[in-house]
Amino acid sequence: MAEKFLTKEEVAERTSIKQRTLRGMVQRGLFPAPVKISPQRIAYIEREVDAWMHDRMAEAGKPTILPQSTRGSFCDDEY
Repeated sequence: MAEKFLTKEEVAERTSIKQRTLRGMVQRGLFPAPVKISPQRIAYIEREVDAWMHDRMAEAGKPTILPQSTRGSFCDDEY
């Protein structure tokens, strides 16, 4: 499985959480931290963002469907 990076804009769009709020959540340990991919660029790891979303949906009792690239031991294939 190839890893994919997401920009902060892509993460904000995917999660419906504003970039400023995401920064605060990362600082408080409530959201996966980005990684530095160049001296002036950070990115989020798609698998970690998808896992975080999966966990939020599971907490809410909602069925989850993750993209094929992110399926792992935490996702049942029956959904």
